[in-house]
Amino acid sequence: MKKNRFVLGQSPVNGDILLIIEDFTWFSIHNVEIVDWMQDNLPRGANHQQGMVLTFDNEQQRSWFLLKWA
Repeated sequence: MKKNRFVLGQSPVNGDILLIIEDFTWFSIHNVEIVDWMQDNLPRGANHQQGMVLTFDNEQQRSWFLLKWA
């Protein structure tokens, strides 16, 4: 059974649109590629990641990310 790479979420505090990294092994293997993609495609680049959480400004950004990496 394939493990999910991410879990969709929304912050209960401020409503931020989130992805929680579930498959950290996969994420760490692809980290350089993902960070490069974030730098090229997201307004805050790698600053969208804080630990095991990715934060997005809107649903469209999160969808772009998932289309590429999920």
